Amino acid sequence: MGRNTKAMNAQMGERLRQLRLMRGLTQKSLAATMGVSYQQIQKYESGTNVLSLSRMQLCAESLGVTRDYFLNGPEQEGPPLDLSRRQLLYLMQALRQIEKRRPAMFKQLCDFIVGLAETGIG
Repeated sequence: MGRNTKAMNAQMGERLRQLRLMRGLTQKSLAATMGVSYQQIQKYESGTNVLSLSRMQLCAESLGVTRDYFLNGPEQEGPPLDLSRRQLLYLMQALRQIEKRRPAMFKQLCDFIVGLAETGIG
Protein backbone atom coordinates (compact mmCIF):
# COMPACT_ATOMS: atom_id res chain seq x y z
CA MET A 1 0.00 0.00 0.00
CA GLY A 2 1.46 3.34 -1.06
CA ARG A 3 2.01 6.37 1.14
CA ASN A 4 -0.84 8.29 -0.50
CA THR A 5 -3.27 5.43 0.06
CA LYS A 6 -2.32 5.17 3.72
CA ALA A 7 -2.69 8.91 4.15
CA MET A 8 -6.13 8.84 2.50
CA ASN A 9 -7.27 5.95 4.73
CA ALA A 10 -6.07 7.82 7.80
CA GLN A 11 -7.85 10.99 6.69
CA MET A 12 -11.14 9.18 6.06
CA GLY A 13 -10.79 7.41 9.41
CA GLU A 14 -10.24 10.72 11.18
CA ARG A 15 -13.32 12.19 9.51
CA LEU A 16 -15.32 9.15 10.62
CA ARG A 17 -14.09 9.54 14.22
CA GLN A 18 -14.82 13.27 14.35
CA LEU A 19 -18.28 12.86 12.90
CA ARG A 20 -19.09 9.98 15.26
CA LEU A 21 -18.03 12.09 18.24
CA MET A 22 -19.97 15.13 17.01
CA ARG A 23 -23.05 12.93 16.81
CA GLY A 24 -22.44 11.78 20.39
CA LEU A 25 -22.04 8.13 19.40
CA THR A 26 -19.76 5.50 20.84
CA GLN A 27 -17.88 3.08 18.64
CA LYS A 28 -20.20 0.34 19.92
CA SER A 29 -23.38 2.24 19.04
CA LEU A 30 -22.15 3.08 15.53
CA ALA A 31 -21.01 -0.51 15.05
CA ALA A 32 -24.43 -1.81 16.07
CA THR A 33 -26.11 0.51 13.56
CA MET A 34 -23.80 -0.70 10.81
CA GLY A 35 -23.84 -4.38 11.76
CA VAL A 36 -20.11 -4.64 12.43
CA SER A 37 -18.01 -5.00 15.59
CA TYR A 38 -16.71 -1.98 17.46
CA GLN A 39 -13.20 -3.28 16.72
CA GLN A 40 -13.98 -2.81 13.04
CA ILE A 41 -14.95 0.81 13.71
CA GLN A 42 -11.64 1.24 15.56
CA LYS A 43 -9.79 -0.10 12.53
CA TYR A 44 -11.65 2.24 10.18
CA GLU A 45 -10.96 5.22 12.43
CA SER A 46 -7.25 4.40 12.76
CA GLY A 47 -6.92 3.89 9.01
CA THR A 48 -5.81 0.28 9.51
CA ASN A 49 -8.75 -1.01 7.45
CA VAL A 50 -10.00 0.61 4.27
CA LEU A 51 -13.55 1.91 4.13
CA SER A 52 -14.93 0.22 1.02
CA LEU A 53 -17.50 2.17 -0.98
CA SER A 54 -20.33 0.05 0.40
CA ARG A 55 -19.16 0.51 4.01
CA MET A 56 -18.57 4.21 3.37
CA GLN A 57 -22.16 4.50 2.15
CA LEU A 58 -23.41 2.66 5.24
CA CYS A 59 -21.36 4.96 7.50
CA ALA A 60 -22.69 8.01 5.69
CA GLU A 61 -26.29 6.86 6.05
CA SER A 62 -25.76 5.99 9.73
CA LEU A 63 -24.27 9.41 10.45
CA GLY A 64 -26.52 11.54 8.25
CA VAL A 65 -23.98 12.73 5.68
CA THR A 66 -23.19 11.93 2.07
CA ARG A 67 -20.40 9.62 0.99
CA ASP A 68 -18.58 12.71 -0.27
CA TYR A 69 -18.05 13.78 3.35
CA PHE A 70 -15.47 11.01 3.76
CA LEU A 71 -13.81 11.69 0.43
CA ASN A 72 -13.75 15.49 0.40
CA GLY A 73 -14.35 16.50 4.00
CA PRO A 74 -17.05 18.75 5.37
CA GLU A 75 -17.89 21.86 3.42
CA GLN A 76 -16.59 24.88 5.28
CA GLU A 77 -18.70 27.99 5.38
CA GLY A 78 -16.51 31.00 5.99
CA PRO A 79 -12.99 31.01 7.38
CA PRO A 80 -11.88 28.18 9.68
CA LEU A 81 -12.25 28.82 13.39
CA ASP A 82 -9.13 29.35 15.44
CA LEU A 83 -9.97 26.46 17.74
CA SER A 84 -8.30 23.11 18.12
CA ARG A 85 -10.13 20.01 16.95
CA ARG A 86 -10.49 18.89 20.55
CA GLN A 87 -12.12 22.19 21.53
CA LEU A 88 -14.52 21.94 18.60
CA LEU A 89 -15.46 18.39 19.55
CA TYR A 90 -16.09 19.39 23.18
CA LEU A 91 -18.20 22.32 22.01
CA MET A 92 -20.26 20.10 19.69
CA GLN A 93 -20.78 17.53 22.46
CA ALA A 94 -21.85 20.24 24.90
CA LEU A 95 -24.32 21.68 22.39
CA ARG A 96 -25.70 18.20 21.77
CA GLN A 97 -26.30 17.72 25.51
CA ILE A 98 -28.08 21.07 25.77
CA GLU A 99 -30.21 20.18 22.73
CA LYS A 100 -31.27 16.87 24.33
CA ARG A 101 -31.90 18.20 27.85
CA ARG A 102 -33.23 21.69 27.16
CA PRO A 103 -34.48 22.02 23.56
CA ALA A 104 -36.03 25.45 24.10
CA MET A 105 -32.81 26.80 25.61
CA PHE A 106 -30.84 25.24 22.76
CA LYS A 107 -33.00 27.09 20.21
CA GLN A 108 -32.53 30.38 22.06
CA LEU A 109 -28.78 29.81 22.21
CA CYS A 110 -28.63 29.07 18.48
CA ASP A 111 -30.72 32.14 17.67
CA PHE A 112 -28.43 34.26 19.85
CA ILE A 113 -25.27 32.95 18.16
CA VAL A 114 -26.72 33.44 14.67
CA GLY A 115 -27.79 36.95 15.64
CA LEU A 116 -24.27 37.77 16.81
CA ALA A 117 -22.80 36.47 13.60
CA GLU A 118 -25.24 38.45 11.45
CA THR A 119 -24.51 41.71 13.24
CA GLY A 120 -20.76 41.22 12.93
CA ILE A 121 -20.08 41.27 16.66
CA GLY A 122 -17.18 39.10 17.63
